Amino acid sequence: MALNVLSATTLRGQMKTIAICGSMDFFAEMVSLQDTLEAAGLQVGIPAAEEVKVDYSATCDKDLARIKKQFIDEHLAKIRVADAVLLANFTKRGIVGYIGANTLIEAAFGYALGKPIFVLNSLGDQPCRPEVLGMQPTFLHGELKDLITSQLIMRQ
Repeated sequence: MALNVLSATTLRGQMKTIAICGSMDFFAEMVSLQDTLEAAGLQVGIPAAEEVKVDYSATCDKDLARIKKQFIDEHLAKIRVADAVLLANFTKRGIVGYIGANTLIEAAFGYALGKPIFVLNSLGDQPCRPEVLGMQPTFLHGELKDLITSQLIMRQ
């Protein structure tokens, strides 16, 4: 049942949770998004800050697999309990609205769990474009206000 909302809480006063997903190159931007959403009354989960410090190119495959699995599992747990998923997609390597492999995994996980998917910016030309569009996300065009007041995350 959809509720009419004026804030980020339901009529029963429950705070809603958003899981932000994106390239770790966008970590600072994800922290900024988190701050904005929390100021609006939402709970927010972002990837572990520790992952920014990991140099995967200097890590053997066995250790890489162990470390990456931990980060993946931790963030998927945040997505599992979230009410919605926000893809923080910015320009990277000349690709507008970049969504990498890990972000696509996270979006698909949220989609499989029936979570509404929100995409912050438009998608540029990239290999996963059809898959992202197939999840029928809501595009925010760089504006968080539509996410904050979305009835999609207010359904009970």
